[in-house]
Amino acid sequence: MSSSRPAAAGTRSRPVRSSRRRVESYTEQTPEDSDSSEAGQPLATSRAAHSTRRSRNQHAADSARPKRTTRTPRSYREPSSDEDLDRVIARYPEMVTPGSSNPQPAAGLPHRVTRQQTRPSPSKRKQTTVASPRKRRRPESVDVENIIPTASGPVPPWDTLPYHILFSIFFHAAHPLVDYRQGNHLPSVKWLLDVSLLCHSFTEPALSVLYHTPVLIPPPKAHKILRLLSQPPDEVSFNYARKVQEILVDVRLTLAYKSVPPYGYFDICKLIEKVPHIKTLRLYHRHDGIQPVVLTDTQRWSYPAALFDTLKEKNLRLQTFDWNARFSEPRVLIKTMLTRHLEAPFQTIRTLHLFQIPSDDCVLESESDVAEMGDKLIEVGLATALRRLPELRTVSFTDCMAVNELLFAGMPSTLESLTLDNCDEAATFSLMAFLNNRGANLRELVLKHNRHLNMSFVTTLRDSCPKLERLSTDFIMHNWPPYYDGTPHFDGLLKPGEVPTWPTTLRDLELLQLRQWDKPRAAAFFGSLIDAAPELPDLRRIVISAAVEMGWQDRASFRRQWMKKFEKTFLRKDGVPKPETTTVVKPGNGLPPPPPPDATSSAAGRRQSHRESARLANQRLSGVDDDTSDDDSNNAGHSEGAEDDTEDDATEVKYVQGLCDEVSIRIDNLRPSDTQFNEGDFLNSEESGDEDWNGEDWEPGDDGHAW
Repeated sequence: MSSSRPAAAGTRSRPVRSSRRRVESYTEQTPEDSDSSEAGQPLATSRAAHSTRRSRNQHAADSARPKRTTRTPRSYREPSSDEDLDRVIARYPEMVTPGSSNPQPAAGLPHRVTRQQTRPSPSKRKQTTVASPRKRRRPESVDVENIIPTASGPVPPWDTLPYHILFSIFFHAAHPLVDYRQGNHLPSVKWLLDVSLLCHSFTEPALSVLYHTPVLIPPPKAHKILRLLSQPPDEVSFNYARKVQEILVDVRLTLAYKSVPPYGYFDICKLIEKVPHIKTLRLYHRHDGIQPVVLTDTQRWSYPAALFDTLKEKNLRLQTFDWNARFSEPRVLIKTMLTRHLEAPFQTIRTLHLFQIPSDDCVLESESDVAEMGDKLIEVGLATALRRLPELRTVSFTDCMAVNELLFAGMPSTLESLTLDNCDEAATFSLMAFLNNRGANLRELVLKHNRHLNMSFVTTLRDSCPKLERLSTDFIMHNWPPYYDGTPHFDGLLKPGEVPTWPTTLRDLELLQLRQWDKPRAAAFFGSLIDAAPELPDLRRIVISAAVEMGWQDRASFRRQWMKKFEKTFLRKDGVPKPETTTVVKPGNGLPPPPPPDATSSAAGRRQSHRESARLANQRLSGVDDDTSDDDSNNAGHSEGAEDDTEDDATEVKYVQGLCDEVSIRIDNLRPSDTQFNEGDFLNSEESGDEDWNGEDWEPGDDGHAW
């Protein structure tokens, strides 16, 4: 009924809301959308004429709403690369203005770029939520050890250095490339590859270091390297075969078993044919040198005759080689050594490593029996094989029970370095006889884990080894199967009355885990080094760890006394500058830094300040005035001064050498072990970040159990 009655002419019409007249949109309109909006505007106006047309007007308002377009919305994201930038310029050429119409900003002022932006929709506006303190993301932990320090001064022109200097830098920075115990390559391999891509001048030196000792682990990698070395030089960027100088092969991983299909067994002879400049050939087992001794059950690989024939055919000259009894029966191995050492590839050997060679089980009652057996004995045959190498200078025995008086009696006298590692039958008297007769040219002597060797040989060391530069001993005894007894087989480290003598050419002294002695013998040993200080001008490093049998109070005073004596006698006062903390000083930046204050005066000042602070603290606590406490403090100061004077007299030295960069003296009575742990190794590490408190404390539930 109301719909048929017309509205009065003079009455005011109902105001129309703007929101009902036009639906606001935040999307870009197309021509179709604009036409549809114009067509729908009369419908929206007629909707207000009568109340009965609400349904129709509602439908018209819905049609007036702009349609959703399929056009991709415009993005104002900054281009991430040059290709993206070119794509944006090609699509929106109006954004690029010519350089003449756009004046450049003034120097030193930032140039702000304005972009036309659209107002985001309230419904689509990004809402920022505050994360809960427990769910807040912790800051990422920073590995401080792997941070590469940057230079604080001008960067040198590294790319202009000669090839041989860059090769030496990369070689010392990257080696070793393989963890031979674990059987995998180290991250330094990838580092060398990354360095080779930095600039053109780094490419060949870095690749030369990488192929100097090619990584043949895992076995498929060995096959791939062999295929690369087999390619003609014209098809590769560099002649990689000429860069190979050393070949280190894990026999168990690479040679003893088949690789994954389609490779099969790896042929070491084919690899040797492709590398004409190798100097080092080491065929090792990953269990060599591991204590306790690990014996292999079966022998799956042995030295092939084709290996030595290939060396001879290619006219190679080796300098380093390994013989290992794991890969051959001992007597067959000695026979092979006697034959091959006379060939040309072995006549240039300078370094020889011997592993797992046992002693002969023949019973010899007299010297005539030894002469009758001759080279048939393992020890005599081994000594003869060593004498057939005219250039031999370095020999190392590891886990070899063949090192005894028979071997020492026939060793060559041209050796400059001798290493005995876990040789169970090496005795002190046989070593002393060798040093007195054939040790005149020795420059390095390393004795580790030998149960029958004590320190009695040092009593004649100055006369028997006048050229010795490095002496290293380690008296941790490992277990030999089947006994598994880790105790030394000597009564005392030094016999009563024995005084060591030291060569004047000594540069490095490392004596670890000294034990089986008492206080008088230890004092005589340490005193011999202090007395020999005027005759040791080349000594630069002293590392001594010893266990002395005495009470803990006497041991503490004994340790303090000798540590001060060694530091006063040998330690360098002016510290050696560390390479990682050295900075490049620019010229003309003022005067040189002032000299450091005297150490004694600073120590005295610290003691005096400590006494005064202790006296003032006692006064505040007890309420005693200054006049009554002066006498007590003076008496205490005199008593402490007297103790310091007595200690200084005990540690007074007659001669100061003062040229050693490292002086480390450790005296205790701990159980000997390869790794000494302290309380710092058993503390729990704290979390990297600290969460904010949310006002609630955690409490255990009443229904929980403690187990």
